[in-house]
Amino acid sequence: MYRRLLESYPAEADRYDEMLEAGGRLRPHWRTLIDQLEGLSPEILRRRAREVREAIAADGVTYNVYADPQGANRPWELDLLPQIISADEWQILSAAVVQRARLLNTVLADLYGPRQLLRDSLLPPALLSWPQHAIAPAIWACVAALGVVCTGFAYILYFRLIERVGASYAASVTFLIPVFGLIWGVVFLNEKITPAMLAGCAITLLGTALASGKLGTWLPGKRKAKTSPGQQASLKKSTDASHNA
Repeated sequence: MYRRLLESYPAEADRYDEMLEAGGRLRPHWRTLIDQLEGLSPEILRRRAREVREAIAADGVTYNVYADPQGANRPWELDLLPQIISADEWQILSAAVVQRARLLNTVLADLYGPRQLLRDSLLPPALLSWPQHAIAPAIWACVAALGVVCTGFAYILYFRLIERVGASYAASVTFLIPVFGLIWGVVFLNEKITPAMLAGCAITLLGTALASGKLGTWLPGKRKAKTSPGQQASLKKSTDASHNA
């Protein structure tokens, strides 16, 4: 039974077979379909496969494959034989499909409504502003080059700066990144400077001065008086004399 259809079937023992059990026995939920196919000749099966391809081409059922030499729109590939799923397996799959459908509906209702997922940072806002057309590979290459090269270059410079001036002063450089971002936006992107931007830069500079300890040296009452070498020598002698006394 079923010898005609299965005599050239490439059964392999090292993978799970959807149609055959161990030993080459047909799984129970496949038997009804195989019984129907046993009564059809190879010519009829080839004709039906051709009719399926012609129907797909006539209805214009295609899918997009970007950068494919065969073209962007390719006919949908449909096998003549279906994938049979047992009732027990379908109960598990159907529960998962229903769960994911409810999740998708909930996410869409939130995105078109209160957008709580965006406020809670559970979804990136870029999903809503992502371009509809395909991004060229050259653009992705530029983004990767900027991320890798610039990040590596800044990494080297930052640790050289720590070696030269110390960690406290080097840390203040990171506070100035928004200020430089504003400058580059004006120079390269022709962005307009708003009062809010200027206020943000002022707050950034003030915070940098506080963190680096420079603010105290800039205040009039906080500057240290400069002493000459002679004054320093006399001050040292008086300090030693007070200790000896």
